Amino acid sequence: MLPPTLDLVLGKSAYRDPQPQNWVLILFPSTTLSADTPTPNTYYYIQGGPHQDPPTEFEASVDVDTQFYAWTIARMEKICSIDVRDKERVDAVVSGVEAKSSQVYVVEILRELEGVHLVPDGTAADWARRVDKRLWG
Repeated sequence: MLPPTLDLVLGKSAYRDPQPQNWVLILFPSTTLSADTPTPNTYYYIQGGPHQDPPTEFEASVDVDTQFYAWTIARMEKICSIDVRDKERVDAVVSGVEAKSSQVYVVEILRELEGVHLVPDGTAADWARRVDKRLWG
């Protein structure tokens, strides 16, 4: 029997010009369970930033819950599956990445996850090409 896996998914907010889209990384169980028994997911995301009113510092957040409350996720794209035993390695990588705009933050997490062979090579570069150019400053 194969070990249980977690899907690593990138979620995006809806476009709200002129603000950049928010991105979140999500780890959730690969197995489909009954809607009557929701399972907790792990959400890695950024709160705050200069686009807030009033502007604030970026703050990295990790939530474990059955729902994501920070903002509405309009679209999700699966990146890969990760062995459930590697969840702590993902958490350790994320904790070492500095808070910044959510798109750049997610790309840097993906780059670090590539370095420890948890996501396929080229994943970070692929997503870096999709970052809103205003955020690379």
